[in-house]
Amino acid sequence: MGDLDTKADWRVGTTLAGRYRLDDRIAAGGMATVYRARDTSLGRDVAIKVMHPALAADRSFVERFRAEATNAARLSHPNIVTVYDAVEADGTLFIVMELCEGITLRALLDRFGHLDPPTVRHVARGIGSALDHAHRSGIVHRDVKPENVILTPDGQVKVVDFGIAKALGPQAAQLTTDRPIGTVAYVAPEQIAGSSVDGRADIYALGALSYEMLTGRPPFRGDTPQAVAASRVHAPVLTPGIAPAIDGAVMRATAARPEDRFSTAGDFARALGDGGTPSFLMDTDRLPDVPEAETTATFTQTQTHEPVHYTPAPVTDVLPLQTRLFRRARRRFRIGAVVALLLAIAGIAAYAVIPKPMTVPDLRNQTLADAQHALTREGLRPGTISNVYSDTVPEGTIAATDPNIGTSVNKGSIVDLAVSKGPQLFDVPDVVGKSIDDARALMSAAGFSVQIANSDYNDSVPKDAVIGITPDETHAKRGTAFAADVSKGPPPVTVPSIDGMAADKAKTAIDDAGLVFAENDVFSDTVGAGTVISSDPAGGSSAPKGSTVTATVSKGPRAFPMPNLVGLGLAAAKAKAADAGLVVRNTYAVPGSGKPHGQVQGQNPPAGTNVRKGAAVDLYYST
Repeated sequence: MGDLDTKADWRVGTTLAGRYRLDDRIAAGGMATVYRARDTSLGRDVAIKVMHPALAADRSFVERFRAEATNAARLSHPNIVTVYDAVEADGTLFIVMELCEGITLRALLDRFGHLDPPTVRHVARGIGSALDHAHRSGIVHRDVKPENVILTPDGQVKVVDFGIAKALGPQAAQLTTDRPIGTVAYVAPEQIAGSSVDGRADIYALGALSYEMLTGRPPFRGDTPQAVAASRVHAPVLTPGIAPAIDGAVMRATAARPEDRFSTAGDFARALGDGGTPSFLMDTDRLPDVPEAETTATFTQTQTHEPVHYTPAPVTDVLPLQTRLFRRARRRFRIGAVVALLLAIAGIAAYAVIPKPMTVPDLRNQTLADAQHALTREGLRPGTISNVYSDTVPEGTIAATDPNIGTSVNKGSIVDLAVSKGPQLFDVPDVVGKSIDDARALMSAAGFSVQIANSDYNDSVPKDAVIGITPDETHAKRGTAFAADVSKGPPPVTVPSIDGMAADKAKTAIDDAGLVFAENDVFSDTVGAGTVISSDPAGGSSAPKGSTVTATVSKGPRAFPMPNLVGLGLAAAKAKAADAGLVVRNTYAVPGSGKPHGQVQGQNPPAGTNVRKGAAVDLYYST
């Protein structure tokens, strides 16, 4: 990034949302610029993190950012930098945080190389306490690294940027600093694989961070994020080689499988053991005097100092807290007086030679090289280059600038450039063959939409299922609308007329038409057994191919017991038989029976025998 003191920043001196006055630029990184600011409404100093315009232009990021910042603002813990507010005003997205005096853990490691075990235990317990509180609140940090840990002169450990990694979405696991190791050096294997993560990913990061504090070496090395990730294959477990208890704790915290790690970050910190006083707490003067760029609430370091291995010298005198605070206040007063005098002198000089303002040119859709040349011609300086997804700007051309196009700036000011990576593409679910309702649900979950464009008959795709979609793509921009062709099922056919046919012939006719024959047998007094009475659907109507036609087939008349005609007169017996649907076929006279003349003495079939309507009956009567 270069020296911050030499950079002209057009935002310094401006007021955001009519409330936050930006007094000084503290640091800048690939995602945001951090300022020391004054909350004019509440009269307090705060830290303001202003997101780059390219991120603010991404509506999906803004929505995620607001949600995560709201979650982070719920966290209240001594080891967590408090988030006061998340604001989007006039196209600028920023968060308002507690302003912490001190240095980042990265600055401390760059200065001293490594830390003694008591200091490592102290820092790990502070971070672990912060993570445990966040995990109980359902928030996973996802980006625990030295740049996101602040050490105050009175020994407090502060963790920053809760929720920001999740708001960044898939980009959060990529290289996020200019340092060769980058954030990827601390993320858990499941994060690199793109799997869902929980609090155990933060435990892995804390273990990797402790390894670097103890050894002065990054946990994994490489010139690119891919090389850093590949180095895990050769050194999947981190062993600092300090002491058995410490080595075992770090190895367990950085286990490849989440279930093999500690249950909580606090458990890991406690497993590092006890004993000793943190060296940087023994004397306030042991904190290094680092540039102002290293004293902030939250930012990303990009300097690449080689670690200087440092072994703290023994100190026997521990200054009381009030004495240290008194000395610090006295130093601040002296520094403030000198700064005030210098500012007064600088103000007089600036008033005499104040440059004429100019505007940031429109660099959109230009190549990076052309945009850099254009800035140089205008008397401006190209600054940080970032890469962003854009649905509207062609890949490889400028998508946005910071400051924005048309902003009034001084000559020599720095203009950061965001280069388009083209639209971000996502996997399109395979919905062919699925019902249109299921297809809509799958598409919606993936960030797409689908509507019915056509409905066609189809022999192989079930009714109301998707035949195909347009465009026929496996990857598309989120929000893409798809059109679906939906099946109306197999095409219809004409039902053959089978009434009066024998059942076997009717089945052949139905099968030949591409339909399915089903038989429903019923008794019938009028239609002979085995003959089709009717069909559903009826012959001549239309039905979907492959659908069922039910044929009602006669079983003939229903059987019933033969009535008893013995003892009746011949005429009465004939009448009773006729009432039952029977036909008296023959009558035979039986002489000498001694019974009254004409009385029925016998019958065939006998009474009680099962008969059907129309059956023949023989009667025997006395003479």
